[in-house]
Amino acid sequence: MRRVVDLAHSIETGMPVFPTDPAPAVLPWARMPVHPFDTEVVHISSHTGTHMDAPSHFVRDATAIDGVDVAGCFSPGALLDLRGVAPGSTIGPSDLRDAERRSGRYASHGNAVLLWTGWSRRWRHRDYVTGYPGLSGDGARYLVERGASVVGVDTPNVDHPGAGDFPAHRVLLNAGIPIVENLTRLGTIRSSSFTFVALPLAIASATGSPVRAVAVVGS
Repeated sequence: MRRVVDLAHSIETGMPVFPTDPAPAVLPWARMPVHPFDTEVVHISSHTGTHMDAPSHFVRDATAIDGVDVAGCFSPGALLDLRGVAPGSTIGPSDLRDAERRSGRYASHGNAVLLWTGWSRRWRHRDYVTGYPGLSGDGARYLVERGASVVGVDTPNVDHPGAGDFPAHRVLLNAGIPIVENLTRLGTIRSSSFTFVALPLAIASATGSPVRAVAVVGS
C-alpha cells in the first residue's frame, strides 16, 4: 500500500530565515464579502522554507530553476542517518560511508540522497540558522562521485555555518546536482525504499524555488 510522507515546512509569516533574507509574509489580499473570492500575497525569497537550489545559485550562466529537469525531481531515495553528528560539526566522507553501512542504502547513481541530521526538530529555536551541522566540500565530492541526482538536507543550508566559501554548494551545483534544504519529518519515512519527489516552481531565470517535497513509500 502506498504511503506519502510530507517533508516540507509550511510557508507562513514569521517562519525561520537567514538574517540576510527578507522576512516572510503571507498577507490577505482580496477577501469576501468585499470580493467574491479570497486571495493572498506571498512575500518571500526564492530560497525560503523547504526549497530547491538550482545550479545558477552559485554557478554563473548555469541552469536556472525553470530549466531543472523535472524528470530528475522524481528519484529513488537513500536516507542516510546522521543524527549522531554533533551540532555545528562538519559531515565528511567517513560520516557518509558509516551512515550508508548502517542504513544499507547507498548514494549510488540516480539516487536522491537525504541527509537526516535531526536538526529540523529545532525549526523554531533561535539556533536553527546558526548551529546546524553541515556537509564538507570533500563530503559533497563523495556524493558527486557516487552519482547522486539530488542532495537533500534537514538543515537550512547544506554547507557548515562557518564555511563562508560554501564549498558543498559549489561542488554539488557545479556538477549539476540540485540541493533541497529545510526538509523535515525525515524520520517518518520509516522505509529503506522510497521515491523522493521535489518539484520547484518554474520561476523564469530564478536561482531557487520553494518545493513541496514528499517521500512516496510503497507501490
